[in-house]
Amino acid sequence: MLLFLRIKNFILGRLHSINLSPRFIEDKAESTDLSEFEKGFGIKATDRPFEISAVYRLSHESEFLTASVMSIASLVSEVIFVANNSDEATLRVIEKLIDYLGTIGIRTKLIFFNKEVASQGINYKKDIENGKVSLSDYYNFCFSHATSEYVMKVDGTMIMLPQAKHEIEKKLKFNDFVQYRGISFFGRKMSYETYLYKNGMFRYVCGDYFERLNVSELAERKNIYRSRIHKRLYIHMKYYKMKYYLP
Repeated sequence: MLLFLRIKNFILGRLHSINLSPRFIEDKAESTDLSEFEKGFGIKATDRPFEISAVYRLSHESEFLTASVMSIASLVSEVIFVANNSDEATLRVIEKLIDYLGTIGIRTKLIFFNKEVASQGINYKKDIENGKVSLSDYYNFCFSHATSEYVMKVDGTMIMLPQAKHEIEKKLKFNDFVQYRGISFFGRKMSYETYLYKNGMFRYVCGDYFERLNVSELAERKNIYRSRIHKRLYIHMKYYKMKYYLP
């Protein structure tokens, strides 16, 4: 049985392979012909049984944003880009993505948020006291622009794997929210997080060091467990970004 599953996963991986090489992703980040990504990410004229708004909160995210958006294009019906003091390279990528997504029937919004946001960590509360916007207020502002039945949190450095669409849609048939996890580029296993839920079902609240979604207060423990997808559904490229290697 184990051998059969390994063979099955190998075949599926070959059929739906994604080219994650730096050249494929970064050199094409500002490509004028985003249809080049269609083959790499298996984007086709496909059914979208659930209305999902993907929400991106972006600053300097040009390196992997194209790959991230293309990896969810077969799943979502709306993509919202919130530009938080974004650099010019990120805005150019967003503009080209908006043009492309319109050709495949996906709604888009570009929202500008030019206030300083507190950074997570030991100085989080101090940043808020000094006038910066809390992450919870910022996140709630971003998600308030979603118009679909479901909202989905996506990072500009998060690339969904080919099985994500099938696994998420299967789980949504019986759950109002979905928790899943991924893996970082360097192999670190990410924890479960509620990335997708019915619009208006939860809100972000302040913790001591960062924001959190108030799932534990509003959802029963058994439903939280049932909402989980145990397969890893994404690769997180955050610490592969060039800024972490520049002096």
